[in-house]
Amino acid sequence: MKVTCIALMLCATLLCAGTLEQRRAARVEIDKGNCRPYLANEDVEIRRYALYRLAAQEPEKKLEALKTAVTDKEALVRYTAVTLLGRLAGKNAQADELLEKLANDADKTVRDMATQFSWPFKNKNMRLSEDPSWDHEVTTIKSIEIPQDDWKLFPDEKNRGHKHNYFAPKFNDSNWYKAKCGYWNQNGMDAYDGYAWYRIRFKMPAKMDCNAVEVRFVAVDESAWVWLNGKYIGSHDLGGSGYNKTFSLDCRKEIVFGKENILVVRVLDREQGGGIWRPIFIDILK
Repeated sequence: MKVTCIALMLCATLLCAGTLEQRRAARVEIDKGNCRPYLANEDVEIRRYALYRLAAQEPEKKLEALKTAVTDKEALVRYTAVTLLGRLAGKNAQADELLEKLANDADKTVRDMATQFSWPFKNKNMRLSEDPSWDHEVTTIKSIEIPQDDWKLFPDEKNRGHKHNYFAPKFNDSNWYKAKCGYWNQNGMDAYDGYAWYRIRFKMPAKMDCNAVEVRFVAVDESAWVWLNGKYIGSHDLGGSGYNKTFSLDCRKEIVFGKENILVVRVLDREQGGGIWRPIFIDILK
């Protein structure tokens, strides 16, 4: 049903005004199996339809076409490539590689869809204030600031850190940079854009009488994915606009009172600054 809907949507788009006759003629040829000549057509809608039909008509050759499509100048073509690659996610190494590339796409819609298919970590993080079953006021009874100058930091230019278990508590980070809260250029990473990882160990006090615990980031430039004690707890990814937005993630199941904890943050910066540039707090809620 979903495949049929996509086909109908693409067909409808091809019949729009402007280049109606050209698109009709192209559709006839594409439906006959002559897809390849149209993959490089100047009309973005024709390219999209040719790519979609090629995947159905010549499935054994679609990866070759998709490899080109992920670099198309038009986001609409790249989005079509994502939807087709998503069917192969976790089943084909080349498709997974292409999805990882699209997870860094400049277009947020493409990026979000590719990340959804390629990102192996899932967690529906729900804060106490968002829980529909909780009808009481939420009060912060204590905020514990994470040390600002005891961080370990390491660039991840190839976006492979999650595959190398950078988030694992026992991961050896002895060769990582010593860092502090601040932009990357304040921590020896001048003019760097891309992914980087932070790790820090901190001690929690004895268990308190509370209803929830949250980790609160005052600001990360610009996107962040968070693990606590080796467990993925959630993300903050609003694109460039998220660089100065405060966000919190529930961690009542992951936090360990009275012992050492390890917080790991994967950060993506696409331009200019970058990094955990404002403080982080553990909020105890009642």
